[in-house]
Amino acid sequence: MEKVLDKYSTLFDEIFSQNENTSNPYMDFPCKNQLSLTSYILNTSGINNYGGFLGVITDEELSDKTVRKIVLELSRAIDKDSVEEIKFLKAEYGNKKEFAIAKRFLDKKCKKVWDVFASKNKKINVPKNAMKSLGITNQPSLEFLLGDSLKFFEKDNGSTTVDIIMSILNNKNLSYDFEDIHKFLKNSYQKGQCKYNLITVSYLAQQLDYNRHELERLGVDDKTLKHIFNSLTLEEKAKVVWKKFKSLVQSGNTEVKKARN
Repeated sequence: MEKVLDKYSTLFDEIFSQNENTSNPYMDFPCKNQLSLTSYILNTSGINNYGGFLGVITDEELSDKTVRKIVLELSRAIDKDSVEEIKFLKAEYGNKKEFAIAKRFLDKKCKKVWDVFASKNKKINVPKNAMKSLGITNQPSLEFLLGDSLKFFEKDNGSTTVDIIMSILNNKNLSYDFEDIHKFLKNSYQKGQCKYNLITVSYLAQQLDYNRHELERLGVDDKTLKHIFNSLTLEEKAKVVWKKFKSLVQSGNTEVKKARN
């Protein structure tokens, strides 16, 4: 458990770092005088521009000559954001096991070069087209961002999950929206990985405008809903009642239209 907490603490620090001026020397694409993905790999992995050894190889995946060759060719295509070159290389090497290794390796490196946490308030430029064509991304998965919080911290009745959701939605370099997060929360609940605490449910209801049915799909019972409603201010209660009224009116209008048709 301590190892999990240490790992999560590191992630939490990255997401909520107060140093907004922190910059990653590899993150802007394309940008003069800054290293590309290829340059980053050459500078950190112990290989030269032709795939040969410069000393000790720091990445185990690159111990294979064919993998090194594919990695360098793909990274150069990514730096140019060239979908055509990626397609050509997939046709050339796609059936080789070394291609799959190279792809996983580049997925990891893209997350380092174009780090979404390094400048969360500034949109960074990334070669999205080439990465998408290859099937990799610089964005961490929602499982990576929220998984541990749901499994280990919801039961503590804290605000960890809410803080992370807010950070995800406010990060200009993450493309996840409310719908993506809702699907992840619902799937996590259905898999039995968590039971959402009052702080999380209250945030979903008030800030993200979740209705009763959406909350019920996340396993929120009537007792919890009543508890949250009773804890609201008069103004907040009025908003909830008004929203429910509008929902009923819209539902009624839909039924009328169906009847007319």
